[in-house]
Amino acid sequence: MSTRSWLYSGMAIRKAYDLGLHRGVSASRGKTPALLSQTDMEIRQRAWWGCYIMDIMVSATLGRPTTIRDFTFDAPYP
Repeated sequence: MSTRSWLYSGMAIRKAYDLGLHRGVSASRGKTPALLSQTDMEIRQRAWWGCYIMDIMVSATLGRPTTIRDFTFDAPYP
């Protein structure tokens, strides 16, 4: 794994925060369309948790700090 993977995972995490994926649908404060299908909600949750897992794996492998802090999100498990 290279430094690039750490940089790219950070970019993906920042985009996920920008899209409001770190928040549950009820807490996203208008960033989420009012009517999401179950499939759309599942995709949002999986995208967030994918970023979370990648952050931990890349950071642990490279000995770098994680980007996501546990108190900054309330997205439910998929």
